[in-house]
Amino acid sequence: MKYEHELRALKITEINLADQRFNFNYQPNLETLKNSIRNIGMLQPLLVYESENKESLILVDGWRRLNVLQELKIKEFMCIIIKNCDFPDLLSIYFNINTNNRQYNIIELNIIIKKLKTDFALGNNDIITNYFNYVNINKSSELFSQIERLNGLIDPMKPIILNNGINLANAVAISSLAQADQEAILTLLSTLKLNANKLKIMLLNLDEISKRDNITIAEIVESIGLKGILKEPDLTENQKIERILNSIDSLRYPEYTELKGKLKSLNKALSIPPGMKFETPEFFEGDKFKIEFGFKDKKDLKESVEKLKEMLNKEELDRILDMF
Repeated sequence: MKYEHELRALKITEINLADQRFNFNYQPNLETLKNSIRNIGMLQPLLVYESENKESLILVDGWRRLNVLQELKIKEFMCIIIKNCDFPDLLSIYFNINTNNRQYNIIELNIIIKKLKTDFALGNNDIITNYFNYVNINKSSELFSQIERLNGLIDPMKPIILNNGINLANAVAISSLAQADQEAILTLLSTLKLNANKLKIMLLNLDEISKRDNITIAEIVESIGLKGILKEPDLTENQKIERILNSIDSLRYPEYTELKGKLKSLNKALSIPPGMKFETPEFFEGDKFKIEFGFKDKKDLKESVEKLKEMLNKEELDRILDMF
C-alpha cells in the first residue's frame, strides 16, 4: 500500500462534507470528546483524501471530531491529506485506525454493510471475509443477513433500539414489521423498557395473533388500549408492562386466559387461610396439587388441619379440581 500524504491546516469549507461514504457513525456520544477538544485541543488530525483531479477533499476518518469542531465553531484544524490512494486501500486505512479504539453498535454495523455494498460495490462474501474482523464480529453469513435486515427499521425506531439496549435478535424481529406496525409499538418502546425476554415474547405473540386473526399489529395495539395504559398515572412502569403483556396474552391464548381468571375467582372464594399456599398444576396440565403450610407446635398444626377440613367441604374446591 503506497500513497503520498502531507500534514496541513484546512478550513472546514474546504472539505466536501456532502461525500459521507466514510461516515459510519450513528448518534455517537460526543460529550467526552467535546470536553477534551475544548480543554486541550484536538490531538489527532483528521484524515482526508484528495481526489486525483484535486477538486475534492473527502473526509475519511474523524467524523466525530469534525462534529465537535463544528459545535465548538472551530473553523480551521490540522489534517493528514492522503493522495494517490485507491478506495480499497482507504477502507483498509480507516478500519485499521478504528479496529482497536471503538466498538460499533448494531445500527452502525448495518450502515457499514449498506455502504460497503452501495458506495464501494463490495459483495457479501468479500465483506464477511475481509471486513468483519475489523469490526470484531464473527465471519458468519447468518450474522451478515441479520444485520442487513435492519434496513427495514424505520428511522424513529433506531435510537430506541440503541437507548433501550435492544439486542440484535429482537431488533431484527422489529425490522420485519410493516412501517405502520413499527409506528404502533414505537410509543410503547420509547416509554417503557422491556427486558430482552419479555420483548421477545411480546413480539412473538403479536405476530401469532396478527397471522391467526388476519389483522395488523397496529390494530392489535389499538384494541388493548395501549395509549390509555401508558397514560395511567397510578401504575408503575412494571405494572404498565405487566398489564400490556397480560392484555396481549389474553388475545393470544383466550381459552387459557379465561381459565386463569376463573381459577383466580375460585381461589379467592375458597378463602385459603393466611400462611397456607395452594398450588395447582401449571398451565392446567397434570393432576398433582400441592398445599404448603407451616406450624410451630401441635396446636398450630391442629388449627391448620381443621382449616383444611373446612376447605374439603367447599364447593369451590370441587370446581377447581374439575378444571384439571
